[in-house]
Amino acid sequence: MEFKIDFDNHGVRIDKFLTASTDITRSRVQKAIELGLTTVNGEKIAKNFKLTEGDLIEFEEFKPESIIKAMPGELEVVFENDDFFVINKPQGLTVHPSINKLEEKTLINLLLHHKKQLSTVGAPLRPGLVHRIDKDTSGLLLIAKNDKTHYELQKIFAERKIHKHYRCLVFGIPKSTSGTIDAPLMQSPIDPTKVQISISQKAKNAITHFKLLESFKNPNFSDAFSTLDIKIETGRTHQIRVHLRSIGLPICADSKYGNKKDNQALIKHYNIDKQILQAYKLEFELYGEKHSFELPEPQAIIDIKKDHL
Repeated sequence: MEFKIDFDNHGVRIDKFLTASTDITRSRVQKAIELGLTTVNGEKIAKNFKLTEGDLIEFEEFKPESIIKAMPGELEVVFENDDFFVINKPQGLTVHPSINKLEEKTLINLLLHHKKQLSTVGAPLRPGLVHRIDKDTSGLLLIAKNDKTHYELQKIFAERKIHKHYRCLVFGIPKSTSGTIDAPLMQSPIDPTKVQISISQKAKNAITHFKLLESFKNPNFSDAFSTLDIKIETGRTHQIRVHLRSIGLPICADSKYGNKKDNQALIKHYNIDKQILQAYKLEFELYGEKHSFELPEPQAIIDIKKDHL
C-alpha cells in the first residue's frame, strides 16, 4: 500500500497515521515498521517517525509467513475457537524458530502450514505464543489467534490465573506425599546450557509444588518409580528438572540432569530416550467462560507400568 501525505497529516506519527488509514491494529503496524516492511521516501524509519507533507509511505503489513516458512507436519489440535486454540506439542519439537535457525521445523512452522490464524503481539518469531514449554517436554500449549485475546491471556498469566500442571515420572519415592521446593536458579557458569540452584544475587526465584500420584516397582530397575503432579509458580528454564533432581528425584530419561545408568536401562528395556515430562493439564477462565483441558498419561509411563511388581 502507498500513501501520499497531505497537509492535514503533517507532523502526525507514522504508526498513528497508518492505524487510522487502514483496518490494521497499531501493534501490527508497529511490527511492520520494526521489521523494515514500511518505508518513507524509500528509507526505513522508526515507529515514532513524524510525517511531513509530501512524504510517500510504502507499507506492507506484517504477516508471520513473511519471515517464517510454512512446513508440513502433523499437528494435534486439542481445542479451537475464534480466540485461541490448544495444541498437544510432541516431544522433540521446538516451539518457535530462532533467527539463527530459521530452517529448523518448529511448532510455529506447522501452524502456518495448517493455515492457523496467529496473533502478532510480541517478538516476530513468536506469533501467537503466550507461553512456552521446553523442546523435549510434551503437552498442552495455548496459542492466541488475535491480538485482543493475546493481551488478555498475557494479563491472566501475569495474575497467575492460568493453572498449568505437569506430570512426570521420576526415579525414587518422595519423602512426603506433597511438598514445595523454593530454590533460586541461575545459568551454570561452567555449562551455559544448564541451570543450577544458587544463592547468588543473580539467581532468580523459582518455586515448584509437587504431589505424589503413585509409586511402583519394576523388575528391571533396583529403584522404585513415582509419578508426580507438578505445579510451578515461576517458569524458569529447566526449573522442574533441576528442582526435582535437587531432592533426589531425577526425571526419567532426562539426559541433562538425570541418572545416566538408569537412563541407559530405560533405553535398553523400553527404548525411551526422552525425558518423561508432560504439560498435561490447563485450566483458566477467558471472557467469562471457564476452560479445562487434560491429557492422558504418556505412552512411556504406560509401558513402564505394564511391568510393575
